[in-house]
Amino acid sequence: MRHHQTAAGSWSFNGNAYEARDALKKAGYFHYTLDALNFFHPSVDNEYAAVDYRSPGDKDSNHSGHFTIHVPITNSYQPTPDGGFMTVRIPKGTVPTVGDVHFNEHNAWQSIRGTIGHLPEIRF
Repeated sequence: MRHHQTAAGSWSFNGNAYEARDALKKAGYFHYTLDALNFFHPSVDNEYAAVDYRSPGDKDSNHSGHFTIHVPITNSYQPTPDGGFMTVRIPKGTVPTVGDVHFNEHNAWQSIRGTIGHLPEIRF
């Protein structure tokens, strides 16, 4: 756990990834499209796709929670019109759903203050 975080670890949910997503949304967490670029929570080929959900935090985006859902996937290969093949990632509906979580960071996507506040929290 990093010094500014109040809690961090892994989690398990007794439902599939879509049910976990719905539960996080009901709890006030949001998925931000730009999180797909988050190389600190990468997807793993033929194992899982990492999908992030963050709470907004306070008015300055402080004290945000961050859940990453590890959506189980499998790869399939589909033919392309030019005679080649492309990889298609297919989600699996397995239970339980797992992921990682940490609390007390800034939400970089909520505001410019959140972005500035989150920069020193990133560990390269």
